[in-house]
Amino acid sequence: RLNVIQEAVKQNKECEQSFKKLKESIKNESIKKDSFEDMTKELLEKNILTFEEIEKMKKRKLHLKDEIYKIIDKNKLQSHA
Repeated sequence: RLNVIQEAVKQNKECEQSFKKLKESIKNESIKKDSFEDMTKELLEKNILTFEEIEKMKKRKLHLKDEIYKIIDKNKLQSHA
C-alpha cells in the first residue's frame, strides 16, 4: 500500500504544474471547460502543454482511477463476507 501512495505522490508532483496550467487556461478562457480528453487536446493544439506533459497527466488520471476502483471492489468484497 505504501508503494501505491508513494507513486501517487510522485505522479502528483510531476503533474502539478500541468494541472495548474489547465485550471488557469479554463479560468482565463484560453480553453473551454469540457471533457478531460477534449481539454488536453486543446491545450496541445494551442501549445500550452507539450505532448509529454499531457501523457503524464493522463497516466496520473488513469492510475488514480484504477486505485479508486480497487478500493471500491475491496470494500464490496468485505461487505459481502
